[in-house]
Amino acid sequence: MKIRMQGIVSAPKTISQSKPDRKFLWTGKITDLVELIYGLAEMSCINEGKVSIKELSAFFYDLFGVDGKDAYRLYADIKERKSDSRTYFLDQMAKSLNERIYKDEELQAKRR
Repeated sequence: MKIRMQGIVSAPKTISQSKPDRKFLWTGKITDLVELIYGLAEMSCINEGKVSIKELSAFFYDLFGVDGKDAYRLYADIKERKSDSRTYFLDQMAKSLNERIYKDEELQAKRR
């Protein structure tokens, strides 16, 4: 049995020019994201370290909806910092995570 459909015209499919709504947006400083990117690169955490900073930063910028900033220039700014530790963001991240772990351990100990 053949059914003939007449008068039905499908609209051409178009690709939306706007980016889809993102579930995750980077709300920290762009320099903090670059610190994270360089840290991951130095630890060879992605593709066994066989990825360029340019590729890695492009991926993270796209992932978090960040306007592409020159990661190399931002890294140069990080190197120019005048303190004992130049990795403010990574240092604070480690400190915050350790504090959470200690709090979780205290809560767990109280439950026993």
